[in-house]
This record gives sequence, structure tokens and C-alpha cells, in this order.
Amino acid sequence: MKKPLLKSCLTLCALWAAAAPPAVFAGIQYWDINNTTTGAGGASPAGTWNTAVANWNPSSAGTGTSVVWASGTAVFSAGTDANGSFGVTVPTGTPPSALEIDVEEGTITFLTGTVALAGTSGNSGTAIFNVSSGAYANFAGSAAGYLGGSKGLNKLGGGVLDLGGNEIYTGNSYIDAGQVNI
Repeated sequence: MKKPLLKSCLTLCALWAAAAPPAVFAGIQYWDINNTTTGAGGASPAGTWNTAVANWNPSSAGTGTSVVWASGTAVFSAGTDANGSFGVTVPTGTPPSALEIDVEEGTITFLTGTVALAGTSGNSGTAIFNVSSGAYANFAGSAAGYLGGSKGLNKLGGGVLDLGGNEIYTGNSYIDAGQVNI
């Protein structure tokens, strides 16, 4: 009698483990829709940024196991292959929050929901939005998302941050480098 019960328990444990969401990693996370394959998933790695889909990698090359978003620094993208235009859908509801957002290459349009600026204890509590030279981050347009949260924004890097004017974050805005369109 005990063996069938043990077998049933082991089977249920195996099913639960297979259905469990991927591990969560806080810290620096790299956008990566192709899991352990090098890079972010091609020139245009479109996907969803929320706390349920494993589109983030702790490896800057994109060779680690992808995890779900937790918090910390969001870097777009793993590797160097995401140099095209692509959309990142941010569902409405509970927004992902980030201490820092770095766009290293490509043209990224953030679609629909809110990305919350969490900020840091330093830098007057503002969140850093770093867009590298030649890169473009877009929150403008009819389907675009927007920046929210209770912290301000500090724009770094030589690239362009395009805000649609519907941003709802509170706090000061600083432009230390590059261009911000409103």
C-alpha cells in the first residue's frame, strides 16, 4: 500500500516542478526571448515584459537560463543581435518596476501598459534611463506604453528617449546626455 502512495506523491511532485514558473533573479537582467541560445533572439526580439514570462537572462551574452522579471536593472538586450526595431508589450495591471533601464542597441517601442520607475536611494531617488548612442527608446504613439511610478527620471547615454507626454511618474526629470522628445 505504501509504494503506490509514494509513487503518486512523486508523480505529483514532478508535475508541480514542471509547471512551476522559472526562477526569479533580481539584479541586472538582459532581455532575451530565446533562452540559452546566444543573443536576445535576433534583430527584432519582440516579447512581453511582465512577471510571468521568462524573457530575462542573468547572462549579458544570453547564454544563461531565462528567468521571469523580478526587479533591478533591465538591459535591452542580451548579446549584440537586437539591433533592429521591435516592440516590448507591457500588459496593463501590475506594472514591472525597474531601478534602471538600459537600451544598448536597436529601436524599442514599449507597448500598452506602464513601466514603473522604482528609483534608487542615490541620485535623488530617480530611476536611470540610459539609451546608448544610436539606440532609440519609444514611449510615444497611440499604442505606446508610458512611464509611471513614484520616482523621477535621469536620462543618460547619447541615444533618444521619446516620451508621448502621457507619463505619470512623479519626481524630477534630469537629462544628463542624449535627447528626450516629449
